[in-house]
Amino acid sequence: MQVVSSQWDGTLTVVKSEGGDRFSVAQTARTQQGARTMTLNPQTQEVHRMAADFKAAPQVEGQARGRPVMRPGTVRLLMMVPKAP
Repeated sequence: MQVVSSQWDGTLTVVKSEGGDRFSVAQTARTQQGARTMTLNPQTQEVHRMAADFKAAPQVEGQARGRPVMRPGTVRLLMMVPKAP
């Protein structure tokens, strides 16, 4: 069994079961920062992730900075196939 985890920092981590309650990181791949939302095609094992370029959120005096803002026209689909265990 493998588990795939997608992080905001632009990494995709594949964790595999070693049996029982033992797990290990099989692979960590760098992609693009912000690419977190993902789907898995069970037939091909492809992981599809959405990505875009971001700019810093505007700073409003007296408030914490908000979430980054997506730059228009920069959305892309990233496709990866994790290495076989």
